[in-house]
Amino acid sequence: MVTRHARVGRCLIGLSFALQGRMTETERTYREVLREAEPGGAVCAEPAYLATSLLGEVLYEVDEIDAVRE
Repeated sequence: MVTRHARVGRCLIGLSFALQGRMTETERTYREVLREAEPGGAVCAEPAYLATSLLGEVLYEVDEIDAVRE
């Protein structure tokens, strides 16, 4: 079982990818965290919110404005 702390850690790994300009890996990491956190409910809310906000930033940076609105 992946803990919420591990999911937050993976968000930070995604952030390091973003700082390196590796947007494909960044987006993939955030989406994986969101998929894993979804069935966890309230316990996983913190990493899910973090991944959602960071994913929005990535999608904005790669000019996927319609995806950001979803």
